[in-house]
Amino acid sequence: MAVTKMQKLTLVTYLEHKEAVVKRLQGLQDVEVRDFNQLLEAREIPFVRVDGNSSDNEQHYAKSQHALTILNQYRLTLTLKDKWQAKRPTLSVEEIDHVLSDEKNQQLLDSIIAGNQQRHDDQSERQEIEQALDQLRPWQAVDHSLAEVNQVPGLTVRYGTVTNDEERANYRALLADEYYVEEVYATADEIGVIVAYPDSASELATFNMEQAGFETLVLDNAKTPSVEIDRLEAYRQQLLNHEKQVVKQLEQYSRQIKTVEAMNEAYYNRWQRSKLDQLIFHNDYLIVLSGWAVAEDIELIKSELSKVLPAERYAILFDEATQDEIKANDVPVKLNNNAVVAPFESITTMYGYPTYDGLDPTPFLTPFYLVFWGMMSGDLGYGACLFILTLIAKLGLDLSTSAKKMVDFGLLLSIATMIVGVIYGSAFGVTLPFQLIDPMNDAMALMAISIVIGGINLFIGLILKIYLAVKEKDFEAAYSDGLGWVLILSGLIVMGVGSMLSLPPIATKAASVVAIVGAIGMVAVPMIYQKRKGVAIVQGLFNLYGITGYLGDFISYARLMALGISGGSIALAFNMLVGQLPSVARWTIGIALIVILHGFNMFLTFLSAYVHGLRLIFVEFFGKFYDAGGKPFAPIAVLEKYVHLAREKS
Repeated sequence: MAVTKMQKLTLVTYLEHKEAVVKRLQGLQDVEVRDFNQLLEAREIPFVRVDGNSSDNEQHYAKSQHALTILNQYRLTLTLKDKWQAKRPTLSVEEIDHVLSDEKNQQLLDSIIAGNQQRHDDQSERQEIEQALDQLRPWQAVDHSLAEVNQVPGLTVRYGTVTNDEERANYRALLADEYYVEEVYATADEIGVIVAYPDSASELATFNMEQAGFETLVLDNAKTPSVEIDRLEAYRQQLLNHEKQVVKQLEQYSRQIKTVEAMNEAYYNRWQRSKLDQLIFHNDYLIVLSGWAVAEDIELIKSELSKVLPAERYAILFDEATQDEIKANDVPVKLNNNAVVAPFESITTMYGYPTYDGLDPTPFLTPFYLVFWGMMSGDLGYGACLFILTLIAKLGLDLSTSAKKMVDFGLLLSIATMIVGVIYGSAFGVTLPFQLIDPMNDAMALMAISIVIGGINLFIGLILKIYLAVKEKDFEAAYSDGLGWVLILSGLIVMGVGSMLSLPPIATKAASVVAIVGAIGMVAVPMIYQKRKGVAIVQGLFNLYGITGYLGDFISYARLMALGISGGSIALAFNMLVGQLPSVARWTIGIALIVILHGFNMFLTFLSAYVHGLRLIFVEFFGKFYDAGGKPFAPIAVLEKYVHLAREKS
């Protein structure tokens, strides 16, 4: 059974044991907690929801995540060998949580974040100083301060700038006989000027400065520009030295990144546990936890709980799911397939989980997807490249559970590619000495094979529809959506093959009878099961119109032939292109060029095979029988980004 059996779990224990219980269940990854308070509400039983500390724990997790982001900027760059050999530790949830009990680790997070903030503050202040220095350096030649020159009674002196242009219009707007203007410097963008005017010309000078867009230089009036530059430069160097010290300290902290990673894991796990406060029933003494448990691990769950709870301190009950719960889609779904089929569960879940009492289509889609992929990407060389890459990843990298499934997925697909590559006799576009099918010269035969494989795929889908409809005792759907089409399509196929292969007339005649009987049944069966006969007839005739859709379905499988030929043709064209190069270029730049071109073609080939394979499964296959809508099994979440969770075995 590909859908794992579930049982209801109800656990009652004392309030002080809540954390230990939830932590152990989180480590097992075999229990999904459901909203017990909602169950009480449905029965109109009063309850009080407890405000947990989920928000606080989320903030702690965000804080540790921020600290990790900071440390990753300062950690030593690992060599390829170090990355290859790096392995994540395997710890239980309790062991991961232990890192939070050390107060020094809490202080470490604060120090990292504070140090990073201090560096940003230093950088921001240093940037302001550098902007001030850039503004002051052109004035360095001025050897007097504003305070000195403004001591002359009746005279005002101002330093500032006006915008420069080709005609120097703003500068000329400042000039007047009534006061003095001196140009200090000029750049393409601005002109620095000193304006000195007597009190009698104050109004005119002020007006002219406004018209010219005069911007006053911000400067300590008691200091000359050179003195102010020296002061600011000294302060800039002081900020720079302090920033270097902060960076050095952060680099020291980066050596403890493993501790921060463990804290990040622990805070995430604690956050997920605290989110359950809204789902678990509380009072002043007890908690009641309700959920769904993997049936085959019930004894393991009991054994693990007994390690953290005395027998007299809790009670646990397991029940079978009721039909009402199954029909209401309350029972979560966990897929359970063997090592070959499990990697293809991602295709099923991408489309949608099956219902708990439904059929997991993964074992049925697996062989077809392998064949589809192989035919669309069939090349021994390309398959070998994918095989080597996925095998290296599988054997050498420290992968998460989901990543392992993806690598296994690629590994199986590479085998399919190599097998079809041998059949096609193709390796990197080069024809091999052995060749069962030549895609270029046997295109029609390959198309026939593609349509035959597609027909088998369609018929398997229709047979599964018949099985599921009969299981639900929906005999009308079993015929109208399944058996009727099996009869019609079988009859038409035999008739078509008979005309091409000159089968005995009795065979084609029998096939025509089967097709006609199937078509008549498409109209007659709805009339048997529906009270409104007129509507039933119209519905039956409309169903028969679906034959056009089936013709389109059969044609869709021709892409198996088309993509297989296109990938091989492009590879062959690349080989010919490089083969036209002069001998010296062929064995120098030509090698690099052929690697790049084949790499690009390999990527496009695999991408096309993936996408079009999904299309054939989702539309042509799943469209015949599969109704998704199941609720995925969701145990108490763990991060497992920096450690492997130690899972107990039943």
